[in-house]
Amino acid sequence: MLPDEKVAERLSLLPENSGQSVMGVTFLLKLDCSGNAECSDVVVERASLSHRGRFSQKDISKILKDASHSLHVEIKSYYDLAIRLMRQRMSNLGVNVEKRSDVYVDSSGTFRPMRPQDEDVSGYIIVQEIMIATNMVLSIWALRQGVPVLFRNHIERRDQTGDVVSLADMPFTKLHDMGQAFLSATNQGHIALQAPAYGWFTSPLRRFVDFVNQHNIMAYLDGVVVFPYAGGKPMRELAAEIEQHLGSVDDHYKLQMKKRVARILENDKPQGFRHLTDNVLLRVVDEAFKAEVYPKGLLEECARRMKSDNASLRFHHACLAGSPDWQLVAMKDIAMRPVRAVSVVSSIGVNDSVLDVEFHDIPSNPGNGLLGQSVTLLSGPITKIERQGFGRSKAIAKQCAAMRMVVEYYDVPDGVGVASGVASFISQAESSGSQKQANKTPVKKGFLEMPSDGNFKGKMLEFCQKSKVSAPKAVVRKVEEGVNVEHSIELTFSFKEKTLTAQGKGSTIKAAEKIAYKSLIQSLFPEI
Repeated sequence: MLPDEKVAERLSLLPENSGQSVMGVTFLLKLDCSGNAECSDVVVERASLSHRGRFSQKDISKILKDASHSLHVEIKSYYDLAIRLMRQRMSNLGVNVEKRSDVYVDSSGTFRPMRPQDEDVSGYIIVQEIMIATNMVLSIWALRQGVPVLFRNHIERRDQTGDVVSLADMPFTKLHDMGQAFLSATNQGHIALQAPAYGWFTSPLRRFVDFVNQHNIMAYLDGVVVFPYAGGKPMRELAAEIEQHLGSVDDHYKLQMKKRVARILENDKPQGFRHLTDNVLLRVVDEAFKAEVYPKGLLEECARRMKSDNASLRFHHACLAGSPDWQLVAMKDIAMRPVRAVSVVSSIGVNDSVLDVEFHDIPSNPGNGLLGQSVTLLSGPITKIERQGFGRSKAIAKQCAAMRMVVEYYDVPDGVGVASGVASFISQAESSGSQKQANKTPVKKGFLEMPSDGNFKGKMLEFCQKSKVSAPKAVVRKVEEGVNVEHSIELTFSFKEKTLTAQGKGSTIKAAEKIAYKSLIQSLFPEI
């Protein structure tokens, strides 16, 4: 819909509105030691709008990493609160989030690796959880004040036999099935979000429902007796009309998407798939498998996207469910990034047939002193799959166990395990010989591959953090000759009782750094 100027003028958070007197919502959010959240003391009162800045998700990630930033403590507190809210909400649904602490669910329901340092994770989670909390608080407040609003309900439903099925007893993916939520003029609660009342308020320039709710709330705050959108029967009819429209739009979208996927599948070149979003590309993969058509270009594009540090885990599951050629692509990525095996196994819980996935410690191997980890997968009341792994550290043992579970769950042929390098990783990690050898492959391939985005400095610092070694020392020089300026940088890095040096020159410090760090990474490969 087009922006409604009356709403925009009163809600805009742009800098030019800083200092204006606005109506704001204040509430007390209590968290106990277990993370249980309780909202109370909800008050709508006049306040002065202050503008601290506009930040992208990448900016938020940088602030969280920079302890010297003026907003670091404040942003860090927002992130910690958001994580606690998310984990408590999921825990209340019966989902043991500690077992899935390395994954999170994005706006499309996609499981992604949980790494706060990734630029599109921390900012997203902060906005998501504060938005959910705000929508819940405003819904409760409107209910108590008698303000007519449209609620977003998500309730227990009946199965085909007519019996009521509790959403809390359903597999994890069903808890986020927003397609089962509906709009109503009466409040029935939102089970998936663990909200006693929930509505759409936070996006007034995007959805018509937010538009309706905002206008009625503003009318109430202005003391208007007659609401712009009357309650009772008119509001019920409006909710039904919107629901019917949403259903028609959804059916039309599905039909158009099906036609689009069919056209896309006619291509067999990587560039024919490169422009697609992750969700559309995964739809194409699913349709290709159903039709038993495997375009080479499609596989190449999936392989390319899996190389991203924040790749959707759905690509791994999609490839692992395919033919051995597709499985090989996913297994190669897992061999290069062993920690990703743990994320893949944790996210297997999105499968309707899987009830639970759990990692736990097991006794170490007395023969060589290697630590042990076990992963258990429950599929149905009696089906239980367990795989174990050992390594010089708990993390490596966990990775070995996860790799074995991936092989078992997706019935990966032995040949694929060998060709991908997964079998070699497990063998080296569990060898009673040199423990340095067990860590050779994952460090080199997992942390020190040449970055696709050209961020050599970031990749090097990540390697230092993961390897628990000091970062390179840098000496920067600047030489001016007339109007020409040249920057040079010399890096000194101590690793495995050796001292490596690298130099770089350029017209800017960043250009010099890029050359120096690239040279240092290249010189490190033979030492790992």
